[in-house]
Amino acid sequence: MKIIVSKFWLLAAIAWCVVIFMFSNAPANVSAGQSSSVKEIIINVVSSISNNKTVITDFAIRKTGHVLEYTLLGALLALSLYPYNWSKRFIIESSLFCLAFSVIYACTDELHQYFISGRSMRLTDVFIDSAGALFGIIVIRVGMNYIKKSHRI
Repeated sequence: MKIIVSKFWLLAAIAWCVVIFMFSNAPANVSAGQSSSVKEIIINVVSSISNNKTVITDFAIRKTGHVLEYTLLGALLALSLYPYNWSKRFIIESSLFCLAFSVIYACTDELHQYFISGRSMRLTDVFIDSAGALFGIIVIRVGMNYIKKSHRI
């Protein structure tokens, strides 16, 4: 299988893996503080738009963060493996590779958190991360397909 690797997107994916690692490396009290800060920003924005008090839990913020982190990782990986041809087999194989990498990275990320003060290793987070990565890969592949069809590449 011949792949044209986009160095820019590959470097962006590697950099994003470092960012995810840094988030995971924060002790529980620092991580909780980051979640609370994000929660306050979201509550202020929603309240200013709707004039309603919004109940947003730290749990929702944390899990949304997992989804978004890995959606971006999946998208960057999919962009880094730009197909030299548009065969269904190639697109499926490269997408499965991106997903497999994301799942393995999510597993190692959870294992890493096990050794951080106050943090824990959760299988549910691996599933949430994997779903986010899958979503990112699908968005890029659907987008590429749309561009291909609209520009007759």
